[in-house]
Amino acid sequence: MNNNKLCNLVSKTVNQLLGEIQHVIKTSILDNSVGVAFSGGVDSTLIAKLLHDAGYDIHLLTIGFHDSHDINFAKEVNEILKFKHNILEIEPKSFQETSEKIHDIITVSYTHLRAHETLRYLVCRLLLE
Repeated sequence: MNNNKLCNLVSKTVNQLLGEIQHVIKTSILDNSVGVAFSGGVDSTLIAKLLHDAGYDIHLLTIGFHDSHDINFAKEVNEILKFKHNILEIEPKSFQETSEKIHDIITVSYTHLRAHETLRYLVCRLLLE
């Protein structure tokens, strides 16, 4: 396969994938205002940009420890995007306390499930602020 044919095939595939993603967004997100869990990485940046381009009101949500790579990188990427950006900086002590309270309420045997529920709580807290 020559370079021209390969470029055309890649371009066609990328456009088809983009069309599918845009279709899923339009058919599954019914509210105009959307919160995006945002790390500044490729996945969350792509989703935020596609939602914005589709006319949604985007609110980026970032949670992390003070001066962490995740928070700093998310801020840096959003300097380019310029979307609304809410950041919740958590302290290690309060994170541990919150995790323990959630564990007392929701007894699970897997550590990753407790961490998941703690993160869900923190996202809800960020949304309420």
